[in-house]
Amino acid sequence: MRLGEKLKESLKPAVRRLGNWHRHDPAHRPIFVFSTPRSGSTWLTELFLSQPGFRPCDEPFNLRSQQVRVALGLETWTALYDPANEQRIRSYLEGFIYGHRASAFKNLLPTQRHYRFRTSRVVFKILHALEHRIDWVEQALGGQVYFLIRHPIPVALSREVTPRLEVFLEAPFVDHLDEAQRSVAQDVIERGDRLERNVLDWCLQNAVALRNKAARRGLITYEQLVLDPEPVLQRLYHEADLSDLQRMRDQLSRPSRSVSKSAPETAQALHARRQERQWLVEKWRDRIDTPTERRLMDLVRQFGIEIYSAGSAKPHPDFWVPPVSSTHAPHLTTSAPHTGHG
Repeated sequence: MRLGEKLKESLKPAVRRLGNWHRHDPAHRPIFVFSTPRSGSTWLTELFLSQPGFRPCDEPFNLRSQQVRVALGLETWTALYDPANEQRIRSYLEGFIYGHRASAFKNLLPTQRHYRFRTSRVVFKILHALEHRIDWVEQALGGQVYFLIRHPIPVALSREVTPRLEVFLEAPFVDHLDEAQRSVAQDVIERGDRLERNVLDWCLQNAVALRNKAARRGLITYEQLVLDPEPVLQRLYHEADLSDLQRMRDQLSRPSRSVSKSAPETAQALHARRQERQWLVEKWRDRIDTPTERRLMDLVRQFGIEIYSAGSAKPHPDFWVPPVSSTHAPHLTTSAPHTGHG
């Protein structure tokens, strides 16, 4: 690394610390976006960041980052599920909500998209923790929760690593699974191929998360965000007390910061007509034969997740956010998806 580049890197912590003046607005709730990797979470998060006053907290529990490990004071994925660390996790998240100095390492640099000097509200993107404690996040931290889910097969096809897969079968997380599910999971870990293991990781994370009422109330599917986004935008605008619906509409067609992980034609499809957007949702089916799809979706069924089924790239209609003009309440506010427990 050249001297000039080293100097720039050494200055970044100070720039992040001094480059943001955050004062929490108690009249507005912090936003928590829960999801699995490769499900469109950056895209959804940036819809919130299009709104005045927001700053991001991107993956605060990604322990592959040394900065996260140091700031959180935890070293292992298992520690994130230890009840003894609940207060530590709460204080850590409150630091971002209230703009404490120790949270500055997650601030944007002035050169980054969505940077603002003055902010009053935080949107968290959480991919690697608290699936079992989403209700607690809503209650203890006063969070507005949204849970973004995408069909398991395209997620599995695009994921390169699943750092927590074995941890899901350790205590205390494994206590959320019944004996049959534990047996299936152990068999896939020991004998399954990469695709099966990736689908299993999706199942373990989402099956537990969907037992939380807050996750079910705030459920949004990636497929609807692509194909029929207006009801979703309207819902976010009203529920989260946002200020500029048009900015969200404008942001929707812009590729997210993670678009570099996707093929160029994916970014192009986001700007395209509905027919081409349909391709974006269904393109994974060209890579999977019917027997493989059925086998993978049978694995999903064993974990009680009925949002998706074999033969369709779209979620069941019950999990589609209806138009705001509809006189009927959204299904998800009154009825929970069956997830095998409670």
